[in-house]
Amino acid sequence: MKKTSKIALGGCSILVILVGIAGILFIFAGVFLVRKDTLKNSEALVILSGGGEERLEAGASLYHDGKVRRIILTETDELQTGSSTSITSINYDALASRYGIDKSKIYKTKKTSSSTYEEAQAILSLMKQKEWKTLIIVTDNFHSRRTGMIFDKIFRGSGIKLSVQPVNVQNNWYDPLKWWKDSESRDVTVLEYIKIFYFLSGQYEK
Repeated sequence: MKKTSKIALGGCSILVILVGIAGILFIFAGVFLVRKDTLKNSEALVILSGGGEERLEAGASLYHDGKVRRIILTETDELQTGSSTSITSINYDALASRYGIDKSKIYKTKKTSSSTYEEAQAILSLMKQKEWKTLIIVTDNFHSRRTGMIFDKIFRGSGIKLSVQPVNVQNNWYDPLKWWKDSESRDVTVLEYIKIFYFLSGQYEK
């Protein structure tokens, strides 16, 4: 009887430990999605497409702080709602007019990209053409882990040093420590993990 009780108690203890581990993994699922590298002065900074004004603000702030010499925007097929004007062109004008960045310091990739993977390829092509050797990548916090994975792979062997910088992690709408508390954050978290697994399987975004 005592032996049975010990076995049951041991089983309960293991179950409690497993539940605890699962709970920790659940809570920190959002934290894992955030990658923030050591920030060093770089020759160029790219503001990835998508996202909102926060990415532009973060990139412009680093530029004015003297962390980068120039800013890159990725050309995409995304258009302003109800207009034929591309979002890239709108962002270009915003950096120049609203954020006071000289247009000669703003570059756009030549190839139109429709995914982060294609953006990385287009940026690598521009970096090689210009012979720039250091790059800061600005994107949303929840998107930064996967972005780093993709850029690390695409830029491997190029000799270009990368630094991923998520936009204002503390004040961003996506809170990695409370990602399960609203539907938008839950959807984003699940989608990011699906895309990470997809990437790790060797099936790159098209």
